[in-house]
Amino acid sequence: MRTLMRERVGRGGFTLLEVMIASTVLALITLALTQAMAAGHMQTRAALERARAMTLVEAMLEEVSVLGYPADPDAVVAPPVTRSLITDLKAYDGLTEEPGALVDHVGVLLPDAYQGYTRTVTILEGTTLAVADLGMTLNGLNVLVTVSLGDGRSWSAGRFVPDPDGGV
Repeated sequence: MRTLMRERVGRGGFTLLEVMIASTVLALITLALTQAMAAGHMQTRAALERARAMTLVEAMLEEVSVLGYPADPDAVVAPPVTRSLITDLKAYDGLTEEPGALVDHVGVLLPDAYQGYTRTVTILEGTTLAVADLGMTLNGLNVLVTVSLGDGRSWSAGRFVPDPDGGV
């Protein structure tokens, strides 16, 4: 019985090989977790940037959509200094706000989180929209707002604004 006890007591720790294998497994698990966390961080940042860009797009589309349809669609309208004075949506055509200069409709600078973007408005004239359910086609303008970052990524949305004098 004593010999059996000595054999059990004689083995008291891990061998160098066991320690090296355990360390390697731990290092691989740590590396995999670190990469997964970095990928998750990048996806979260991209989603946040997209959400901010779409907020800028939607805000501008809302701002433009409350304006009156141009009395003379062929007239060239110069925008006033403050956008809050604009009454004709055509005055927004070509409006570009550069990074660091994005403002709301009354000219108040937007928060810093939005200042890395460029926002551009394009008014496309001579646009028609077919409404199949009503069996008619409407004339109007298409408002396109594009927001972009300096790295080349951009987000856009458009809105059709029908001519109040109507259909074709």
